[in-house]
Amino acid sequence: MRSLKYLLRLLVYWWLPALAMLLTIAVGFVVWALGSQPGTRFLLQTVSSQFGGEVREVRGSILGGLNIGHFSLNDPAFEVLLENARLDVNWLALGSKRLQIRELSAGRVLVALHSSKEDSAPELGDEAPFAMPALPVSIALDKLAVGRFELLQDGQALPVGVSDVEAALFLGAAQAQLVLTQGRVTHEQAEVDLSADLRLSGLQDPWPLSGWVQAKARGATAESVLCVPARVQRQDTADACVLDLTVAMEGSLDTMTTTLAGSGAGLSLRAQADLLPRAPFPVRMADIVLDIAQGGSIEGKLDWSGEDGGQTPDWRAWKSNLKIRGLDLSRWLPADVPQAVISADLDVDGRLDEQGRPLDVGLDMRMGPGALWNRQAVSGSLALRADMAGPDWTTWRLPSFRSDLKVGDAGLRGNGAWGRAGDKLVLDVAVPAFGTLWPDLEGRADLKAEIEGTLQAHRLRLEGHYAPRNVLPGVVGQGPASARLNAAGAWSASTQGWRGQLSQLQAEHAGFSLALQQALPLSLDMPPGQPLQWRVGKTTLLVGLPDDQQVAIDHELSAGAGERIQSKGRIPDLVLSSGLVDKLKAAFQQADSATADARGGVVVLNERRSEQRVNLSAEWDLVVAQHLTGTVSIERRGGDILIPGEPQVALGLDKLRIEARARAAGARGSQVDIGLELQSQRVGSASGEGSLLLVRPAAGGWALSPTVPIRGALRADLADLSWLALLTGDSLEVGGSLRADVQAEGLPGKDWDIRGSVSGEKLRVVRVDDGIRLVDGRLAARFDGDRLLLDELYFPASVRVEATEWRTREWIAKESDVKNGYVKATGDWNLMASAGKIRVEMHHFPAMQRTDRYAMLSGAVEIDAALPKVSVTGSLTADAGWFGLDMLSSVPRVDDDVVVVRSMDQHVAQSSALDLSMQLKIDLGPRFYIVGLGIDAGLVGSLEITLRDGRLTGMGTLRTRAGRIEAYGQRLRLQKGILTFQGSLENPLLDIEALRNEGQVRAGVRVVGTAQRPRIDLISYPEVSDVEKLSWLLLGRGPDEGGGDTSMLLSLGASLIGGNGEPFYRRFGLDDVGIRSGSVGSSGSLLPDVTVAGSVNRTGDDDLSSQFIYASKTFADGITVGIEQALSGSETVGRIGYRLAQGLSLDLKTGTVNGLELIYRLILPD
Repeated sequence: MRSLKYLLRLLVYWWLPALAMLLTIAVGFVVWALGSQPGTRFLLQTVSSQFGGEVREVRGSILGGLNIGHFSLNDPAFEVLLENARLDVNWLALGSKRLQIRELSAGRVLVALHSSKEDSAPELGDEAPFAMPALPVSIALDKLAVGRFELLQDGQALPVGVSDVEAALFLGAAQAQLVLTQGRVTHEQAEVDLSADLRLSGLQDPWPLSGWVQAKARGATAESVLCVPARVQRQDTADACVLDLTVAMEGSLDTMTTTLAGSGAGLSLRAQADLLPRAPFPVRMADIVLDIAQGGSIEGKLDWSGEDGGQTPDWRAWKSNLKIRGLDLSRWLPADVPQAVISADLDVDGRLDEQGRPLDVGLDMRMGPGALWNRQAVSGSLALRADMAGPDWTTWRLPSFRSDLKVGDAGLRGNGAWGRAGDKLVLDVAVPAFGTLWPDLEGRADLKAEIEGTLQAHRLRLEGHYAPRNVLPGVVGQGPASARLNAAGAWSASTQGWRGQLSQLQAEHAGFSLALQQALPLSLDMPPGQPLQWRVGKTTLLVGLPDDQQVAIDHELSAGAGERIQSKGRIPDLVLSSGLVDKLKAAFQQADSATADARGGVVVLNERRSEQRVNLSAEWDLVVAQHLTGTVSIERRGGDILIPGEPQVALGLDKLRIEARARAAGARGSQVDIGLELQSQRVGSASGEGSLLLVRPAAGGWALSPTVPIRGALRADLADLSWLALLTGDSLEVGGSLRADVQAEGLPGKDWDIRGSVSGEKLRVVRVDDGIRLVDGRLAARFDGDRLLLDELYFPASVRVEATEWRTREWIAKESDVKNGYVKATGDWNLMASAGKIRVEMHHFPAMQRTDRYAMLSGAVEIDAALPKVSVTGSLTADAGWFGLDMLSSVPRVDDDVVVVRSMDQHVAQSSALDLSMQLKIDLGPRFYIVGLGIDAGLVGSLEITLRDGRLTGMGTLRTRAGRIEAYGQRLRLQKGILTFQGSLENPLLDIEALRNEGQVRAGVRVVGTAQRPRIDLISYPEVSDVEKLSWLLLGRGPDEGGGDTSMLLSLGASLIGGNGEPFYRRFGLDDVGIRSGSVGSSGSLLPDVTVAGSVNRTGDDDLSSQFIYASKTFADGITVGIEQALSGSETVGRIGYRLAQGLSLDLKTGTVNGLELIYRLILPD
């Protein structure tokens, strides 16, 4: 008893107060945590710290309303971020078993999900349908608002964004409701504003649902798929980029009925569907009507009622019908796609198996009126049926196929079946003009195809032809083409592969052909879990070239699997000839062209030109995978190369071989070694090698290693450089010997380091036409890094031609230093920067040696280049020289009706990309003469030639010294001869005076003005009349008193002089005075007076006998009076002409020839 009292006392005085105190503390902590701001902050920080997050800017409490500026949770599987969140709950409503949340909102919600290798899809078992558990209270969320919602999956944002969401939610014991007041979904193409009201009348399977959803979509840009393009709008409409949609639904997960209505963006949509949400294909029946404001409509129907009309429904069988009328696709197609309008009826039916996979599908399409493509009418039909009931695609069949489609004149015809033994499918495509299918395309084509049998054993035949609109035979891309192919094969289900062979392959185009000499085996394997494997077997392929050459390609093997590709083969003999090169250039329209003048032409074909032929062979054996390995080689088998010239000289090739070997180097690298070997009886020998490293980047392909340098070496001993005529042509003769030993290495895109030397002996550069002769030269050059140092290029003076001008010849014979003349060049050139300086020195060097002209020069020229800029400066002095004018009149020429075109000299005008500037001073020195055509004079002075911005100018003065001119049988002394250059080289100022110093009166001619507008006056000392000047100049005496020789003086002087900008004879009232060729008194002709045929037996003495002097005067009313006098005879004819009409004239002649002529002239345009 006493113990019981002790226990009661202990309970009352100690335990109960302690428990009460603990309870009070716990309740106080909860009230503090939920009802105060510090407590709520502490609670949130404790929760967030467990997930590695943080909380900032906490205001208020959970019980009184809470605002959080920043709240985050970080977990390896997810991340959550809330910004500007608010929670406001009416806790007093819990007394009525109702949880009322006045507001749950956030300015930004970010959810990031992270996947891991351990994640796996949950296994779906035969679990009972989910049912909402009974809740002790109902939940009412009055306001759910989110400013912006972001969802990331492994760091990648969804292509759509959600913002401005405001909704309300109610969840009771047996029903639920969601009201979406507003919400916005954005995409790069459009933004959509949503509103909805969805109600669940039961919270368990089958989840009965009713409600509606409204959406208003707007195109984000004018290029959005929602926008009607401006080019197809019939008028400006406000809803060109706006689409309103309303969806209403009623039903459950067992069956549901939906309706859809929409308008805007040029569309009007009405649809109704009966759905089976849990079925493999959820649409049981559907009707849709789509009207397009800009043209067209679509009506469709889908029915799963079964093949017997619904008596015994088979939900796996379906059929549909689609009617399209005038549907213009321009709004959905790019602007450069031709107009497309669809009008067609489509019937489609099929069946599915229990897993929803198709068993068979049938299509029947009939084009209707108004169907267009590229403004061409589209008509015809297409019907087919596909059987896919087998276990995999290898058993699929095409039981029937029928096609008769046409686009304008182009058509596709087909008929037949494929998939069973004996089946045959035939296709015939004909396109008379490609312009009917696509604008701006030209040409025509046809293709016929036949395929027989099954996938396990089939045969294919193809034949096609193509021809461009404007056929140019022999030109690639512009000539007709044809191809034929026969192949057979079989698919093996056991090996999952295809085996076959190509029995025929023929193709012809522009002089090229391709043909199989024997059947080509082919294989294709698709092993499970492995990459596709293919193989092309052994065969011989004949390639025909435009020169009628048949090149055999012995193909050994080509195969591939994934990234690995292997190929091996050889070309035993390829004849490379100059004729083949010319025809290849012509085939690819790269041949140089030279067109003769429209007057006619004579082509010099050079009968002795020999055909160059070199026989080559090639082999390859390559494997491309992670590494490149194998070899490629090209080798000469026979033939030779000819050096242009008269006669042509063979190069004397003994050996020519180029070989490349590749091997693995490192994890993803390949080392390529290249070798060159050349041996020639005439040229000498050369050998070289190089190496580079190819790497395989992660993105694929091949690239040069950026860290391993490219290396190369070349050794050459060229005994004869005459082969350079292959590059320079036969107008320039090059000779001598050259030795080189050069090594180089450098990184791609970086500077190169080049070492070695180049030396030459007995160098020879001769251009006969210009009198340039450089012989017995020597060369010493070396490479230093990226610079070429020209230590010396030296040519000694070689006097080959003895000057025919006596003063020049005499000075050369007396001047002992002439034998020590030379031309020398030194300098350096930066190979990478394409810049450098070269100095050319001349000392008594005969730069030009011809029988009609000679020039010996001394001086220096500096060439400073930084391509494309080139600057030339210097000064040259003529030690001696002369120019013979007689050669100008004696150079052979053809008559004016002949144009000569050499077949080997084909020139194409090309513009230079060089920015050339020049400042060169030329001093003619004291010994430069002009001789010939009656002129004998010294020429002194200097001229500074400048080239700036493509404009050539000259400054300086040239003067004659002790000169004379012989003309009209008289010897005139050059009293003064000055040419002053003040700019243009073509138009110097003239100040020339020549006098006949015999008799009492010194008469002569003075020429002043410019070269383009000279003024010629008669002068005399003392001053006399013009008639007397002419008499003293031509006759050496004054005119006779009777004036009998005045007419002759006027005729002879008319072509010499003039004044005040008009011919001298105009002062005497004459309109035309001159000398003509032909017969005196002839009617005249527009054709040449001298032709090739007429000049076969013609001599130079015949020219004077066919020339006569004429003078004429034209009066009003088309009357012309004239006189003609032969120069070498006594024939004289006077004539009077009268113009009757355009091209028609009357001509009266008297004198040596008498008569009356009626002449009609007709000039045809070119």
